[in-house]
Amino acid sequence: MQEATRLQAEQYFAQGDLWSVLCQADPDRALRGLHARAETGDWDNHAWEGLLWAAHQKGEAQLQQELADALLKAPNVAVEPFLAAAVAGLQQRREVLWSSNQAGRPRYFTLWDKLADLAYSGDENNNDPQQSEEDLVNASLNAPSGKLAWILYSSLVASEPKQGSGLDRDLAPRFTRAADAKGKPGLLARILFAQYLAYLDWVDPGWTAEKLLPRFAWTDPDAAALWQARAFGHIGSASLFNSLKPAFLQTFARQDLPIKESEGLVGHLLQAALWHRQDEGGYNLKSAEARTALAIARPEVRHHAAWHLWHWAAEEHWLTDLGPLFREIWPLDAALREEGSSRNLVMMAFQVGASFPRRGGCNRRLDRALRA
Repeated sequence: MQEATRLQAEQYFAQGDLWSVLCQADPDRALRGLHARAETGDWDNHAWEGLLWAAHQKGEAQLQQELADALLKAPNVAVEPFLAAAVAGLQQRREVLWSSNQAGRPRYFTLWDKLADLAYSGDENNNDPQQSEEDLVNASLNAPSGKLAWILYSSLVASEPKQGSGLDRDLAPRFTRAADAKGKPGLLARILFAQYLAYLDWVDPGWTAEKLLPRFAWTDPDAAALWQARAFGHIGSASLFNSLKPAFLQTFARQDLPIKESEGLVGHLLQAALWHRQDEGGYNLKSAEARTALAIARPEVRHHAAWHLWHWAAEEHWLTDLGPLFREIWPLDAALREEGSSRNLVMMAFQVGASFPRRGGCNRRLDRALRA
């Protein structure tokens, strides 16, 4: 091991990444070499990082457990330089480490705790002008703090909880630790949770109401990033939607949400409005509220709303469901007519075809919406 790293350091371009080759070919031998050096206090971060990345796809369960034990024994200052590789390893080999026997679970959570000590210790400023909200959503999937939150979510799903059963005793304090973390690391964890808010609320509505929902209010500095993440998730239960409705409706008046995310949120708007009209599930969104949201939104948002209606026209009953909904929610202000929305509404008209009544409110409303 020492010879491989020496040759690599001295003749990098001639020898190539010899240590990586050794880790891929014989990770057990590489780990034994690192163990020997660690006993002398030598924690070569580049060597450990190389083995950890190689072990994501290599090595039996025994190797993964020995790697976890080695990380648990390592001083935090030694692990910090290769934290990303260690967290990615825990994420990749979660099922191996969280084995069905009781011996695996404590090791798994103890390692999560150790890595969380490092990942959530940062106090970076959330308001970095060089990083857009879109970057934050992507970062939540790649940064150690976001990945640790994803590991918890995956563990929750794997445990197959029942609706309303709550977070179990191992997961609950760790979910809370991630959700309450300070600075950008905590924000990235909350962004990850926001993408899966519907499922978390399904399992433990009390926890989500306490730890996550207040941060969606537009008075909270997290709000823009969380609503952007929310756009990628499911609408969730009626109680969840109703709790978020005041802040949700305010999103349509804002100009700082990316168009892609606005498309996801307008899908929630139309779905809730349809279910409310059909008296299904208790979604409290009146047609007048949906119409106001569409009227104050950017043109691109109405464009996406028309796109949703066009594609729904093939699935919903026009005369009994979608047609009356369209009549009630579509804004007819002359200033709100734009080419993109009109094109999609024309396609909707072709989709439903003969379902249009020759005379009546739905047909007249569509005529007015399309009239330039």
